[in-house]
Amino acid sequence: MNKQHKTLFKDPNGCQWLIKLSKKGDRDLAGQVNRSPDLEHTIVNVVLTDGMKQTPKAGLLLFGSFLNLPDYDNLKDARNKYFPEMSDYTLNEVKAWVMSCLHFLPSGRYFVGDPCYFLSEDNKRFAFGEYMKRRENNDINPVFLSIEGKILAMVSTIVGDGGFLDQDKREYSVDSGTLGAIPFDLLEDHPKMVPDDLGKIHRFNKPFQVKRGLKSTIHFGKIRIKI
Repeated sequence: MNKQHKTLFKDPNGCQWLIKLSKKGDRDLAGQVNRSPDLEHTIVNVVLTDGMKQTPKAGLLLFGSFLNLPDYDNLKDARNKYFPEMSDYTLNEVKAWVMSCLHFLPSGRYFVGDPCYFLSEDNKRFAFGEYMKRRENNDINPVFLSIEGKILAMVSTIVGDGGFLDQDKREYSVDSGTLGAIPFDLLEDHPKMVPDDLGKIHRFNKPFQVKRGLKSTIHFGKIRIKI
């Protein structure tokens, strides 16, 4: 299995968990998804293991549903049956890690812009703290985090702060050196609109990819921001 598709989580309770991810019948999971970004029929096996035992096929999920979370209970039931000592916090981290392997976020309503503008102070402190810890060797790829069970993505602009335009000439102001996709439920005071130059509240009807594109662009689904 490709190294990027397994990782070790340390639970707040002191337990360590090795999480493995694979696509049924296809070893090249990330490559397969990048070639065909329609996840509705992508079967992904999420294996929970403590190194001694693992869930026998209990983590097998329809990933399109998993991203939209109605079938998240399948994974939670597997945890409850085989590893009840695994915390909900770690299970949410597993969700974020699985999505980071595929560079996808669930469908839903998001704020696309600088994460520093609309997160609460506590969530902002947590998000940027985790973001800095996970940017190994100043990695420029997106970082996926779990806050209150919601998954968000953050990515460095590389060039620092400023104003950046998407393909529709909408401006995205940046004061933290990062752009992100933040679930609407995490926004402080749930604003109905945001100032024109701060970003965009957008509804994604399908799971969407967050990635770096060619020619110095950052992609949030169909939104392409030129850096």
